[in-house]
Amino acid sequence: AQDVMNSGIDDGLAMATINRRLAILRRVANLAYDQWGWLSEPLGRKIKTGKGEVKRRIFLSPDEVEALAQACDHEVVAKAIRLYARTGLRESELLKATEIRDGFIVVVSRKGNGDERVRLVPVPFDMPDLKLPLGITYNTLRHYFEKARLKVGREDVHVHDLRHTTASWLAQSGCSLVVIRDMLGHTSFTETTRYSHLLPSDLRRAADTLGIYISKVTVQDLHT
Repeated sequence: AQDVMNSGIDDGLAMATINRRLAILRRVANLAYDQWGWLSEPLGRKIKTGKGEVKRRIFLSPDEVEALAQACDHEVVAKAIRLYARTGLRESELLKATEIRDGFIVVVSRKGNGDERVRLVPVPFDMPDLKLPLGITYNTLRHYFEKARLKVGREDVHVHDLRHTTASWLAQSGCSLVVIRDMLGHTSFTETTRYSHLLPSDLRRAADTLGIYISKVTVQDLHT
């Protein structure tokens, strides 16, 4: 882990990139101890991520997502870009999804103890004829996505930013943090609260509701 940290710093990598590599190493170490029996002690717990990571805050507009899709030279990858931004599926979930049930994409993942976890994500309203699996690989998705972002002059946009974009659209359309959490499949509510700044309408409604409640209580007190 220290070698990963040191080499990343020497290579000038962002702390976010270094931390992703450390997270993979920690995950493998946890599996080696908890499930595979390769380690006699939980070394994964000793692997700490570095400080100073700057969280990405890139949210695309619907027009920017559509521009990326239209600039894509691969029809299925273009569809994947639109689907990614509308569902917030993780990249692995997007590529592995095979089943649509009653208008919902069935997303199957595994918990740390090996148990399956099933999440249902609505098929986008403007993609009613969606068929799964998409039939593309990770390399194909990345290759054509990167070509598309160069075409539209957005080298700063990463594939994962489309997942953040979904959350931003949900927040700005008035959805609660609970809905955003369930839609994106966050295992920790802390992950979801990064989008709380996009919920001014919810805060306004909460303040108005509180004002109405206080007014009613005050009126009742005056009458009694």
